Amino acid sequence: MSKLQELIKELCPDGVEFKKLEEVCEIFSGKNKQKKEQGKYPVYGSTGIIAYCDNYQYDKEQLLIARVGANAGFIHIANGKYDVSDNTLIVDVIGTCNSIYIYYVLVNSNINRYSKGGGQPLVTASDIKKIEIPLPPLEIQNEIVRILDTFTSHTAELQAELQAELQARKEQYEYYRNKLLTFDENDERVKWIKLGEIGNTCMCKRIMKHQTSDIGEVPFFKIGTFGKEADAFISYELYDEYKNKYSFPRKGEILISASGTIGRTVIYDGQDAYFQDSNIIWIQNDESKVLNN
Repeated sequence: MSKLQELIKELCPDGVEFKKLEEVCEIFSGKNKQKKEQGKYPVYGSTGIIAYCDNYQYDKEQLLIARVGANAGFIHIANGKYDVSDNTLIVDVIGTCNSIYIYYVLVNSNINRYSKGGGQPLVTASDIKKIEIPLPPLEIQNEIVRILDTFTSHTAELQAELQAELQARKEQYEYYRNKLLTFDENDERVKWIKLGEIGNTCMCKRIMKHQTSDIGEVPFFKIGTFGKEADAFISYELYDEYKNKYSFPRKGEILISASGTIGRTVIYDGQDAYFQDSNIIWIQNDESKVLNN
């Protein structure tokens, strides 16, 4: 049995009491409207520090909730000496409650579901006050915080390690790619030819707009969706006809954007798909010179 289970069995065997947030916290809006880029103390806003001021209003740990805008409902923690902007709600935990426990509960409550309005979402103090939260004894709150802090810290460490590993792999790949693809122009064992000597430049047969639809069977890639997700489709009947009558890439050949983002490349994977003429081209490789795979 874990320590948390033991505490629950000992301190609240009949279940956990629920209370409205306003019963354990004072909830009110910040008042700072300054937007100074420099100052002695930070001003917290909807996503963290947004400005600075010369006089602080608070000198304690408090929870902050973005009150208005796209980040309405976002929760974070303020520490030290600071002030709070007028677009942010302050949740000041009172009594014998662990403020970080309250933070984890509110994060889990998905507060942005209380936001109102379309273009300018708004979370009100009156709605936040009515949120009911489980309130076990302080010892249990502390143990829950300890467990969640451990997971949070471990996750951050794993993310940092993963990012470092990905960066190392990227650098390793680039090193060997450059090593393998770098040749001495004077090396007689290496033959240099122009790209056009590998094969003919090709493109698909033109597809007219009336031949496409928003939903369908075979993805039709235009220059705007090349390398992304198709937003147009053609029928299998048209696909089979054009694929067999006209030029069409072989699996492994490199498709190249010839307008817009010029030079973007995608290796054709052999899946059913069709490509916009003139804007998307490929070189039909002579495989005696260059292999597709």
